[in-house]
Amino acid sequence: MSDKYTINNCELICNGECPNSKTGYCQDCTDCKLKQIVKLCKKAIKDCDKCKGDPEIDCYDCTQGGKAIQSDKILELLDIEEVE
Repeated sequence: MSDKYTINNCELICNGECPNSKTGYCQDCTDCKLKQIVKLCKKAIKDCDKCKGDPEIDCYDCTQGGKAIQSDKILELLDIEEVE
């Protein structure tokens, strides 16, 4: 995922514009709470890459406590679109 993206199902976006962005566009809003959540989820997934996808390791028994699984579920709830 790039640094610039839009969260299409954000309740603050009205007609494609974000009222919290200086330019009005979601991709230019850096202090958005949803984007902070996305950043934390991506970090949890990256930190847990050592066990993710390994059938021999149950992620819930991992030292990360299943954070990657929960983060994946959170990111699935958001309609994220990369933009240039």
